Amino acid sequence: MDVKFNSHLVFIYYNRTEIAKHQILPKHLANGIRAEEAHLPFPLRKNLSVEALRDKARENGPKTFEVIRRMFGEAKVEEQPMQTVKAILSIAYIYSSEILEKACDKALRQYHMSYYSTIYSNAKNINSKKELTEFKENNKKSRIVKGADYYRKGETADEH
Repeated sequence: MDVKFNSHLVFIYYNRTEIAKHQILPKHLANGIRAEEAHLPFPLRKNLSVEALRDKARENGPKTFEVIRRMFGEAKVEEQPMQTVKAILSIAYIYSSEILEKACDKALRQYHMSYYSTIYSNAKNINSKKELTEFKENNKKSRIVKGADYYRKGETADEH
């Protein structure tokens, strides 16, 4: 994909064929969207505010909210950790809300200020343990039981 632009327009090319053309936004409209719906990734993710991210964290659970609260509290500029917060909240879509909550709980016990890599690795480990436990439980239910004839040494079923 190639992108070319001038002072008024942005041109997007794929295999030397123009696939999209958009006007450049004025400087006072930072991070705005001016594109056709068909050109946007699915699902369309709108820019979230700090309060919306805090609300999502609160919905997930108290430990997740505490991690996010600390991130925003420690930042010099309130909007600074927004990308990291979005990434942490996306872990709930990868695994589950419960796993994210457990990962945040573990991270809070380990560090005062947790980061994405710590929380993600905790979530990955928790998910692996959960899958292993489920695998063992499923195998207990469908175990093959061999009879006494199988374990007799040197005897065959005809010698009875």
